Amino acid sequence: MVVHDLCVYASLLPGARAHPLHYYADSDGLEVDVIIELTDGRWAAIETKLGDSKVDQGVKNLLRLEKKVLNDPLARGYEPVFKVVVGSGAYARQLSDSGIYVIPLDTLTV
Repeated sequence: MVVHDLCVYASLLPGARAHPLHYYADSDGLEVDVIIELTDGRWAAIETKLGDSKVDQGVKNLLRLEKKVLNDPLARGYEPVFKVVVGSGAYARQLSDSGIYVIPLDTLTV
């Protein structure tokens, strides 16, 4: 459901690719559920963590990915436009220390 809704929204973005959503996994064990990539190199990262107790792990994954991209000389070095953990809860919020948004699943309903 989350990926479906994100696909609908991402496909409407200016500069969206035909298939703008990707899954990220690497040999270091880092996994991020959704990467949105635009044709100009801008990108965003989204983790889905159903349950407040798992939000911290989603935040850690997003920060690890951002660090990897920014430190990789072969990557373009773009910072993500945004980082989001989609989870449970009643309210959306932005974490002040990392700038990561934590949003309830209900906010994505198409």
